[in-house]
Amino acid sequence: MAVRTTLKTFNLSSAKLLLVVGHAYEANIYMGMLEGFGARGVVRCSTADEANLHLERADFDLVIVDSRIRDGDAYEFVRSVRQSQDPRRMFVPVLMIAGHTPREQITMARDSGSHFLIRKPISAATLLERILWIVREHRIFIESQAYSGPDRRFKTEGPPGVERREDDGELQPPRRPRPGG
Repeated sequence: MAVRTTLKTFNLSSAKLLLVVGHAYEANIYMGMLEGFGARGVVRCSTADEANLHLERADFDLVIVDSRIRDGDAYEFVRSVRQSQDPRRMFVPVLMIAGHTPREQITMARDSGSHFLIRKPISAATLLERILWIVREHRIFIESQAYSGPDRRFKTEGPPGVERREDDGELQPPRRPRPGG
């Protein structure tokens, strides 16, 4: 019996992406990756103020923000996006990139309303995997006095590349098969 799989095609050529990266060299690398995925509608900026102006003027399908933006706190920027009264801004998926990711920084990214925090250096495959996961996974949006953003809990399957235990505890790395069995 043959197993048939259905491949879904994701076309990023018509997607509107906002790339907020403070350093031109890094922004060029990410632009190259996004263009390699077929993205043509990428708006690039280096500060939270510029990003906020673009978010006021246009709808975006995804915001990618580096944790080190030029004019301040990327976490506060994401929080301000989530607390916006404009639903076009409030619900936009946000992917954060950071070079140093101690547990408290991961917690800050999650609690600010980011969908994911990707640790540098990132590969094109990792970036694409996270973008596709956001597209496929429709996480519930939570609004409360303390938090606005996607549900911070993952279902039992977890984010790409990690597995969850049955008790829904700490994230575990994927299990590798043992040699010979």
